[in-house]
Amino acid sequence: MTESQKTILKLLILFGVPLSGAGIDIFIPSLPSMSTALGVTKSAVSLTIPIYLLAYGLAQPVFGTLADSFGRRLPLIFGTGLFVLGSLIASGAETLEVLLFARVLQGIGVSGPAVLTKASLTDAFEGEERMRMANTMTIAWSVGPVMSPVLGGYLQEYYGWNSNFQFLTLYSSLLFLAVLLWWPETAPDRVPLRPKAVLTSYRRVLFHREFYLSVALLGLLYSVMIVFNVLGPFLIQKGLGFTPSEFGRVVLWLGLAWFLGNLSNKRWVRSFPRAQIIRTGLISMLSLAFLMLGIALVTPLGFWSLIIPTFLLFIIGGTVFPNIWGRVLSIFPDAAGTASALMGSLMILGVSVVSAAAGFLSADTAVHLSLTYVFLLATALSTFLKLDRS
Repeated sequence: MTESQKTILKLLILFGVPLSGAGIDIFIPSLPSMSTALGVTKSAVSLTIPIYLLAYGLAQPVFGTLADSFGRRLPLIFGTGLFVLGSLIASGAETLEVLLFARVLQGIGVSGPAVLTKASLTDAFEGEERMRMANTMTIAWSVGPVMSPVLGGYLQEYYGWNSNFQFLTLYSSLLFLAVLLWWPETAPDRVPLRPKAVLTSYRRVLFHREFYLSVALLGLLYSVMIVFNVLGPFLIQKGLGFTPSEFGRVVLWLGLAWFLGNLSNKRWVRSFPRAQIIRTGLISMLSLAFLMLGIALVTPLGFWSLIIPTFLLFIIGGTVFPNIWGRVLSIFPDAAGTASALMGSLMILGVSVVSAAAGFLSADTAVHLSLTYVFLLATALSTFLKLDRS
């Protein structure tokens, strides 16, 4: 691959990566209004998040298999096109059932960009350049949480919740055209599509200790962000009386926290081993979660006592996450499609379970949110200690 092709690929990856996060973050300021407009409960409308994640997680191994057998480009075109269709249906949905169906299509479709961007990264880059690109990729991914809620909050206030999905239709359509016109084929070899060979490849990846522990760690860290997306709109808008656009600006700062963590990691990795960064980060996050729980137990729901600890959690999480992400991508360079698909699938399936459970938690105080943070981060630290000993 020439340098000009690599440059084009980098730009396309960076354009496509935010789509999976934007598929959640852009409409979270609208959740209370969607509940009212569709005549359903908080728990029911919150299902739009886990059902998207469930479809997203289940479809990724399929796209990984297709990627290793048919190359990266064709499955990517199909997945992006399916996301466009799902966004279009969601933008006109008048019932929760139609909206949930559209979210399934979006979740399946976004698996294409999610899997193929990581696989193409592994194809085109090696060694430290791959690690740097993985870090840049996580920075690009954090653009979704940074910008989408702000945009979604304003769209909600001025045009209603459907406009969030109209924007996703436009963005994904532009990505579809860009992929169709310029995405280079990066797959070095093609693996024949034979069920026995596919199962053998899956077993090889799934039973690799470093792989499944690292993926579990990624899922636990990502769940910290998703749990706030589920409970935050109700805590801040209904509990504290903020408007959707004000909530969007709050989430902007939290997204910036994750983004700043990604950026700061570039400096930390030049001075400290990656394992030390991960260990210190997880211990710090767990300590913050306990502090947040203690405050929530003895004081009423307050804006700063909710946001400051969450902001710090997101900064540290953004520092830790790319170190684990790059480590997983480097384990199976000869089966990048399958490995990246299973990584995304297992991570997202775990997150979908957490987000579904979070939808049933009380959003009257920050106690349940804090307890969930403690549970997730204690489990993450335990998982890392097992990984560090392997």
